[in-house]
Amino acid sequence: MKYATRVRIISYALPVVIVALFAKFGAQDIHTIFAQTPPANAVSLSLPQHSYTVGEHVVVTLSNTSGSALHVANHCPNEPLSVYRLEHGTWKALHATAPVSKCVGEPSDYTLPAHSSLPVNYAPWQSLFDQPGTYCIYATAGLSAHGSMVRFTVGQ
Repeated sequence: MKYATRVRIISYALPVVIVALFAKFGAQDIHTIFAQTPPANAVSLSLPQHSYTVGEHVVVTLSNTSGSALHVANHCPNEPLSVYRLEHGTWKALHATAPVSKCVGEPSDYTLPAHSSLPVNYAPWQSLFDQPGTYCIYATAGLSAHGSMVRFTVGQ
């Protein structure tokens, strides 16, 4: 076999072997990450009351019920947790933004230690609750698909 032929074979085969190795080990790592059981009920939400009037401030308590710290993303100036309103039998996602000045000096995410709670005040996003109806606030634990929600009503 000529030298040029060997060089061509190696130059084509070597990248294929390297990509195959990365794919094999990368797939194993991804499988390990997604095969882990997410913490069951690691997050819970609660409200001091389940009925509000339009204009009344909503403060929900986010609790970490797991034995390890959780990281909660700070979406400022967007609403901190997902908010939905029941419209014609379907939950509609709502979005609002607070003034950018509210976000100055805040971290990009919060660490919620094990077995602790954090009040989440929706005063800067009060426009989310400006119509009477049934609402839901939803929170997830880290990358988990499992989460917690709390329902409440807003009336005149």
